[in-house]
Amino acid sequence: TALAWLALIGPFIVSLIIRKGINAISFLGLCILFILYAALIGVCFAFILLEFVDSSLFGIFLASCLVFGAAAVIGYRTKTDLTQFKPILYLLLAGIIVVNPVVLLFPDLDMSLMVGYIGVVVFIGLSALHFQDIKDTGAAIDLHDPSAKKMALLSALTMYVDFVNLFFFILAILVKRKQAITNN
Repeated sequence: TALAWLALIGPFIVSLIIRKGINAISFLGLCILFILYAALIGVCFAFILLEFVDSSLFGIFLASCLVFGAAAVIGYRTKTDLTQFKPILYLLLAGIIVVNPVVLLFPDLDMSLMVGYIGVVVFIGLSALHFQDIKDTGAAIDLHDPSAKKMALLSALTMYVDFVNLFFFILAILVKRKQAITNN
């Protein structure tokens, strides 16, 4: 349906508008766009989760929260500069973006489990990297500067995207494993 397509493509478009318009759009406008982004993500997940609603959903969400929290602690506490891993993580992310349509179009290739595991690793790494970036940026920014609020909102968007993708890939792995068990 049109709503399903809007729910799938909408969050990507809104996040691009926020990222590209960070300097041109008012803080209130950015907040409204962020709320719109969150609502579109909710609608998107509603379509996906209608297929997989059962008691394991809470466990998947809890696992995602714990993994994301661990990545946050690692990113915040580590002394190692995680930006050295940025090219590798973005290369793997590009690979996931290219391979995902192939996996959807040709399910017989049975690569979705591998893509899921790579996705989890990539978004754990990106979460840790982004937390370290937020810590470093936060230490250097003047909190009385009007752009500080915009930077906080952009950081929230980044972490939200990381969490949603981590949740999505963990969900994909567990759904694929459950299907494999059911088929055997």
